[in-house]
Order: sequence, then C-alpha cells, then structure tokens
Amino acid sequence: MARTAANRVTSSQSGPRTATQGHYGPLEVVQVDLNTRVAIFRASSPDGSIGPESSVPLRMISPMSPEDNNRFWRMLADELIDELREEGKLPKFFKTLSIATGEDSTGEPAAYVKLFVDSPKGAARDSTISRWNEFAHLVQDRLLRLQLTRQPYVFLGAA
Repeated sequence: MARTAANRVTSSQSGPRTATQGHYGPLEVVQVDLNTRVAIFRASSPDGSIGPESSVPLRMISPMSPEDNNRFWRMLADELIDELREEGKLPKFFKTLSIATGEDSTGEPAAYVKLFVDSPKGAARDSTISRWNEFAHLVQDRLLRLQLTRQPYVFLGAA
C-alpha cells in the first residue's frame, strides 16, 4: 500500500480504489473547481455506501495516482471551457476537445489537449490561423497556471 495526495492509503489492486475513513472502493471525482484549484473526490464501499468527500489541490494530483484518471481530466477540461465561455473568450470556431494523458518525448508526465475547430473550405487565411493559435495559447496558458503535475500540450485539429 502507498500513500497518495491527501494522505489516503491506496491498494495495489487494478483500477482506482482508495480507503478513506472506513470506506474502500472505487474512487470517484465529484467536482473540479478551477477558481480554488481543487478537485473533490469520494470513495464508495462495496456495500454501496458512499464515503466522505475529500478535496485535493490540483497541483498535488500525482501522475498514475487514483485521482489521475480520465474522468478527472475530462471534468477539468470541461470546467476550463465553461470558464472561457463565461468570460466571453470561447471563440465561435471552437467545436470540442479531446484530452489524453501519457508521457512526453522526455518521459515526463503529459496531458495532450486537442482543440477541434471549424476549418474553412480551401486554404485558411493567415488571420484565421492566427486566431486559432491565439486560442490554443490561451488554453495552454490557463492549464499552466493551474500548476498541474502533467505538462500540458495543446494542439489544433479540424472538426
């Protein structure tokens, strides 16, 4: 057994499982809050009871820990897009995104974000490409500000 963020003990069994205050079972992300830079998780017991919620600072979520799962990253990405929409910074050409985790070319933990944008028929103008790149840089900057343990890489793709 090993210690993870927030001093929880995890099992070496497959799948994200954790034990907190008498609860052992699948770990579930409940919320990702970019304003407070915290993710809230809870465990459920095999008997169906739900464990208490515990918060973990985003910068403390270690790669390959039970907290570092696809649902967490999807919620984080969705929260970021919602935040940009509320600020009026989500461009009309943006359609959706995909996010994956892995290692970069140096072997360090990475998060790969692909932004899908509407592309014009034929060749794109330089001004269109500049707006796409500005948006990609904005997303990467926001991810870097969160001080995540995975290096964010942001790419563009045609929707």
